[in-house]
Amino acid sequence: RDLPVIRGFYGDAESKAFDVYRLAGQLGSLPITVLKKLHTGVLEMYVTWVVAGMAAIIALLFLLR
Repeated sequence: RDLPVIRGFYGDAESKAFDVYRLAGQLGSLPITVLKKLHTGVLEMYVTWVVAGMAAIIALLFLLR
């Protein structure tokens, strides 16, 4: 721990900078935050998302032909 070359790595490791589960949790929370903001409870908004999604699927099907 006292070697100058690896002293920084020990500090990062103790602050869990290399923890894969924590990093994945941070990356996974971004889409969840966005989705939470999109859920407004307004029916018209949900209908708009359904219609837009169907239009995107139909457009994609026509483009792939």
